[in-house]
Amino acid sequence: LYGLMEGLVQADLAYLYAHPDTPLLYESGVEYREEPPGREIWADIGCVLSARQGDCDDLVGWRIAELRLSGDDPGAKPYFRAYPRTCAVLEGGPCTTYHVVVRRSDGREEDPSLRLGMRLTA
Repeated sequence: LYGLMEGLVQADLAYLYAHPDTPLLYESGVEYREEPPGREIWADIGCVLSARQGDCDDLVGWRIAELRLSGDDPGAKPYFRAYPRTCAVLEGGPCTTYHVVVRRSDGREEDPSLRLGMRLTA
């Protein structure tokens, strides 16, 4: 997963280089939207802007790219959390849900999904 995430960050960096007028993530008007169960699309900045929404990997890729490009945190990286659960897609079998956040160089975590509308459930 980390390799896929780094690939998305690199695609987002390329997008930002090619489109320097891109708004900052938190000023873009984009909102968090969870993808349907069993579906995962890794969307770059252009796709997220077009849809006006993204899930955790889409938003984290964008945020890390802008932190690295601006020099605010060149060492920012993705950090995955795993949540074991019962999975309806697998007919009640076990599966794992992953959520990704930004891990800043100083160890702090930043969650663009929460900032852009994700609701925590019990």
